[in-house]
Amino acid sequence: MIRSYNLILLSVSIFLTFATIASAQFGNLALVEPANFEDLEPLLPGVEYSLVLKYDAISTTGADVVDPNTIDLTVIPSGGVIVTSVPTLGEDGCTISMTFTPLINDVEMLICADDNTPFTQGSKAIFRTGALSVPVIFSSVYGAQQDKEININWNTDIEVGNEKFEIERAYADGEFSPIGELKGAGNNIRKSSYSFVDLNPKSGVNAYRIKQSDFNGESAYSETVRVIYFSEKDILLSPNPASKSQDNPTLYIHADKSETANVQIFNLVGKTILDQTYDVFEGQNRFAIETRDISDGLYLVRINMGTYKATKKLILEK
Repeated sequence: MIRSYNLILLSVSIFLTFATIASAQFGNLALVEPANFEDLEPLLPGVEYSLVLKYDAISTTGADVVDPNTIDLTVIPSGGVIVTSVPTLGEDGCTISMTFTPLINDVEMLICADDNTPFTQGSKAIFRTGALSVPVIFSSVYGAQQDKEININWNTDIEVGNEKFEIERAYADGEFSPIGELKGAGNNIRKSSYSFVDLNPKSGVNAYRIKQSDFNGESAYSETVRVIYFSEKDILLSPNPASKSQDNPTLYIHADKSETANVQIFNLVGKTILDQTYDVFEGQNRFAIETRDISDGLYLVRINMGTYKATKKLILEK
């Protein structure tokens, strides 16, 4: 029989408020002691508190036994409490006890547990104190070109009721659109890593962001990361237009072998403004173009590498 679960999120915020959210495929971590926990608000920094929680997987036969390896504790901000007794599993296999002392007036703790059966593995019950600002905390999002693909990687520190991730991509200043989807961890307060491969990037700047969706339909976004994709012997000028007072444009060259590149900049009447030779190596290369002594306006940048020739427009602004 497939198990059915409810997720109970008990909020404390050092001024306690309680909320219950229903969601499939989770267990309960219900508060057993103290029964008057709600009446203790506000919790006081410097005072030790004890909690007893009970794990329950609804609609199952037999005992609900917690796998002790699945018990996790996270404190936000780190060091906001003194944990005088870490979450410990009782002899009955389903009760968890801990004691802690708040150090500040606003602290959050998350305690997770799971029985780790094939039905619940990776979907933990959570007891939560404090108000989590977002259901998923991204610790990092980054991307890089790998051969003719772009690898997008991200890490999460916390996931609460997280159903899935959608990977979205945009070209240049265009709109984002989904290009893939990965299943979320549900409930997890251990660091998790994810990876997605974009098989069809375009030359130039590819922008990516991760959309996180909860089981209750709510969603949030990660930061946006931009990856410059080079096809064979591809040339890119970025930023373009470039602000002379803030940044010099960079010339990106992707070469299939080591050689020299001659770079010339011409104004619209054909006058040579810059003539520079660079040593180019196999793979990705970047060269800053000094523009402080060049007037703002439209220019042509000509690149010669062996038999390969390319001309790019460059706009310089004040």
